[in-house]
Amino acid sequence: MWKRVMAGSLLLCGVSSPSVANGQASGRADTADTTIVDNFGPFPSWVVDEDRKVVVGAESIEAEESEQFFSRVTAVVMLDGDRVAVADGASREVRLLSPDGVLEASSPGMGEGLGTFLRLDWLAECREGELDAYDSALGRITTFSSADLTLLDTRQLMSSAGGRPPFTVRCFPGGWVGRTTHLRALPSSPGLVQWPISVETFGDGHKTSLVATMLGDERYFDGAHLRTLAFGSKSVFAASHGTIVIGTQSKPEVAVYEPTGDAWPVDALWHLSQLVRWDASAMPVTDQDVEVFANQSRARTNQERAALRRSLRQHTLPEHYPAFGNMLFDDNGHLWIEASQRLGVTENKWWVFSPSGHVVRTVSFPNGFRPMDISPSSGKVAGVYTTSLSVELVWILDLPVAP
Repeated sequence: MWKRVMAGSLLLCGVSSPSVANGQASGRADTADTTIVDNFGPFPSWVVDEDRKVVVGAESIEAEESEQFFSRVTAVVMLDGDRVAVADGASREVRLLSPDGVLEASSPGMGEGLGTFLRLDWLAECREGELDAYDSALGRITTFSSADLTLLDTRQLMSSAGGRPPFTVRCFPGGWVGRTTHLRALPSSPGLVQWPISVETFGDGHKTSLVATMLGDERYFDGAHLRTLAFGSKSVFAASHGTIVIGTQSKPEVAVYEPTGDAWPVDALWHLSQLVRWDASAMPVTDQDVEVFANQSRARTNQERAALRRSLRQHTLPEHYPAFGNMLFDDNGHLWIEASQRLGVTENKWWVFSPSGHVVRTVSFPNGFRPMDISPSSGKVAGVYTTSLSVELVWILDLPVAP
């Protein structure tokens, strides 16, 4: 569990209605002390290269093994015996692969029956020997054996926010933690839309416990459709060992929540124990960024790209890029936060925070690689590498040895 008081930090006593990143989040039980941890560089840095890697996947479209093709991978999980489990979002399959990439087992695929998925959003080994997979369309956790993908159990998750299922979940002791959107009516005219979201824990028997509420992802209503806002900020969170970290990407700051009292885990009340900040300059959105965004979009013709450029210029775009990207915990309880990256720039840097909330180093990965499972205890990191032809490969890379 992350520590609450650190040497050299500023202690705020009796904080009520604490705020996260954009000042819109409030904890439920927030009378305890809140610690602010400020981080200033320079920091030690690691570079993870691709010289020593294990590749799981096929780069050639002539390959015969369909299980070697991945598309829209949502999770890669390293298992005992150097096996990997992959959640393939396109086929809606969980695939269990041997160290040399041979398919050992797979789930049935797309559907609404037991063991199938309409959406395969997430996969993790929350408990030893078990894999939990989440389908946000069905609001359902499906649990498989990590040995052979035998179906073990299914559970429905329903939020306290209007009885809706969460759209994102993570592992949590005794259950799961998830984000749920509070849907509201669309505005009467075009403009920015940010619906509130809840972060809460989920247990068996539909028990929930609210951790915090805040404004969610920035979207744009064009008068007819709700669309993703180019360069917009999102709400992100990570969970580990009873600690939940939440950020809104509006500035380099995340909020750390811990439970109060003896109730554990889904009956707990929560308080804001830390605000963790780090030194990162705001990156303005330029006209060149809009051009790069249009060129990298799914628009296939010059006419479509020109229409996208006109549409973007009509929107009220954010002045700056999101302050950071994704967040995840490694198996040692360190929090990894993705640094913001300008479009077209080949940089893939992450900040690594110790359980005390201090930056211990930055880590740079090969461009095009998305880490999904980080294990310093085994010296490995697994994730997805996207080739220049948009083919997805599962990579397992060696982490550098700490000095």
